[in-house]
Amino acid sequence: MAVGPGTPQGLAHLDLTPDPWAGQTVRARLVGADQAGQTGVSTEISLRLPERMFQHPLARRIISARKLLLQSRSVRAPRFSSS
Repeated sequence: MAVGPGTPQGLAHLDLTPDPWAGQTVRARLVGADQAGQTGVSTEISLRLPERMFQHPLARRIISARKLLLQSRSVRAPRFSSS
């Protein structure tokens, strides 16, 4: 397959399940840059981040407390980067 302008290549996977925002609805957009320094930005979308499901009652309580702490903090906009 020939690779040219507009032809995506590569694959990226970012596991966000350990993140404090896991299970929450967030706004996200993709940003891509080429070697010439040109960037492209996708449209912003809302999505729910995946979260790990805990079966142990104590683990569930800890995660519940973690979510309450996150909600009580002022809203922040974390940035994730593959670099």
